[in-house]
Amino acid sequence: TVLDLLVHPVVVGLVVIVVASGMMGFFSSKQHFPVEGRVSEQLRLDSIEADMNTDGLLTGGSSGMGRALAKKLAEQGANVCIVARNQQKLDETIDYIKVLFLSLLSSLLPPNADLDTSTTVAFQIPNQRFLAISADCTSATENTRILDETTTWNNSTPPDIIWANAGSSSPGLFIDTPLETHRAQMDMNYWSSFYLAHASLKLWLSPSSPQDKKEKEQAKRAEPRHFII
Repeated sequence: TVLDLLVHPVVVGLVVIVVASGMMGFFSSKQHFPVEGRVSEQLRLDSIEADMNTDGLLTGGSSGMGRALAKKLAEQGANVCIVARNQQKLDETIDYIKVLFLSLLSSLLPPNADLDTSTTVAFQIPNQRFLAISADCTSATENTRILDETTTWNNSTPPDIIWANAGSSSPGLFIDTPLETHRAQMDMNYWSSFYLAHASLKLWLSPSSPQDKKEKEQAKRAEPRHFII
């Protein structure tokens, strides 16, 4: 009967998923945040310059999804700071992003243009910058240091986009998993994001130094910031 169908576990599960997705904004374009549109001037091929004014901070940025996200933000013109523990992997990711960006730049140039592939992206696009910070994201003080270093690197301006991507997985049955592993998973997957969110909001919402009228007007027109977990 129709009643039996409506109370079937599969149907109930699908309804719950649809309702939850709607509440979380999965079906709304308003939840999307622009990166490319926040670059005040797109790449000008006549002078090979760009005015980059969006800054993204990514934890867990040296591999996997974080590495791909850093590449995507860079392609959209953002300044990018990546954070992870392993400095060598961080440096390799920065080189990876720069090489891909140089390839993208080459594809935008006219066919007869001569672009020296040995020239660094930093020279070709002087306003776009990349930073790698080695840090332990499971530490509250380290998350504060990450934000301090990123803000200093960004001319005393906090990053616009902060992405808490650090995490790891140790699959296993709950009862068979050692308590030390459970603790490490909570530290990496929960507390690292908690510490970063707490420090980021304190930074964004802290009272700033006295501003003149022009600076206050610019602040009112500024794009909203985003914290993503």
